[in-house]
Amino acid sequence: MALPNKLSAVAFVTALAWNSAFAEDSIDSAFRLCAFFDNSDLTTDECKVSGWDESVNVTMNVNLGEAKNICKMLAASAKKNRILFTKDWKLKIYSPFSGKKTVAFCSLG
Repeated sequence: MALPNKLSAVAFVTALAWNSAFAEDSIDSAFRLCAFFDNSDLTTDECKVSGWDESVNVTMNVNLGEAKNICKMLAASAKKNRILFTKDWKLKIYSPFSGKKTVAFCSLG
């Protein structure tokens, strides 16, 4: 799937999933966001939530530029739809080829 389609899919599904009911707290929001990723074709591995690190961790077959764009767009969509995260929560995007290093990260709070 091309990058614009990925971004459109993320924005559309996020808006639908969060428009009518907001998460009660950051952990709930994180698991709901992971459920979105796990039910999409955007990720290559299971989404993980780290309460300790306050992060949502996803692996996507994208390059650095694509990862940065997806991260920015998703963070903006979350804020627009009033998805509740405290200020320290972040989305971390990994590539299947990056090992344990993030290719992009952004604030969700």
